[in-house]
Amino acid sequence: MRRSLTTQAILLILQQVLVSTAGYNPGNYVTEKPTKPGRQPQCNLPKDPGWFTDDYRWEYYFDAEKQFCILDLYNGGGGNDNRFRTCQLCMSACDTVICVTQKSVLGGFMNGDEE
Repeated sequence: MRRSLTTQAILLILQQVLVSTAGYNPGNYVTEKPTKPGRQPQCNLPKDPGWFTDDYRWEYYFDAEKQFCILDLYNGGGGNDNRFRTCQLCMSACDTVICVTQKSVLGGFMNGDEE
């Protein structure tokens, strides 16, 4: 019995070492997305515009798949921490040099840019 518990403990430790060093995942461990050094954790969150309130406004969010900041409508309530008031704040927090202004729902581009 004692040998069995010792063997199980050693196997558990080895499994933890494999998960933490080699990215091995036997299927029942949650692993985090790899992140760029210097990137804040909120940059890996998905875009969440929240729910509509009277306080809706244009803010930037970081698209982790595309690797840049995008201007989009924040609905003013809820959402998550992946939103930034300015392009500079988004680029600084998420360690990128690209900001994109999307075509708004009303047509045209923000900041007077034209197609």
